[in-house]
Amino acid sequence: MDFYRQAINNAVEKLNTEKRKMEDRDTYGKAFLQIFNLWRQNEVLKAFVMSKRFAKVAAQLLGVEGVRLYHDQALYKEPGGGRTPWHQDQYYWPLDTDKTVTMWMPLVNITKDMGIMNFVSRTHKLGYMVPKAISDESEDYLITSSRTTTTRLLAHRRQMLATPLFTLAGPYTTRQLTNLTE
Repeated sequence: MDFYRQAINNAVEKLNTEKRKMEDRDTYGKAFLQIFNLWRQNEVLKAFVMSKRFAKVAAQLLGVEGVRLYHDQALYKEPGGGRTPWHQDQYYWPLDTDKTVTMWMPLVNITKDMGIMNFVSRTHKLGYMVPKAISDESEDYLITSSRTTTTRLLAHRRQMLATPLFTLAGPYTTRQLTNLTE
């Protein structure tokens, strides 16, 4: 993993165009630094992103023979940055299907003190509910969109990050939360 971590770090450093100070950014800009399509940068990153092992797992999860890559992205939590509000990634995917899967792989050991990613179990069964970009508004929309889920969400603190599930991440933040659909 050290080999790939260094290759990804090098690509992110080269491709990063974010120059604003943290205090000048909105909630989305404070949540993480984001670089897309690293696989196009070199053969090492292409081999990592296009791994047959990753594709096989994704295909098994979807119950299909093969999968296509929409994009890859490196998400970096920067010092002094903010947490990532509760959201669903579908807002960013111009796809006419919910047959999607994401993979999140930390490139460093994550501790609870760093702030871990949280998922809400089985929320993928609720479908696309948050037609908003990652923001304070996406979190508010999710929290208030369903009385059934609101109480349980608030009971688990107002935090989350990304997939077809409802997710969130802390300031440096993956732990399973209780099921919202029971």
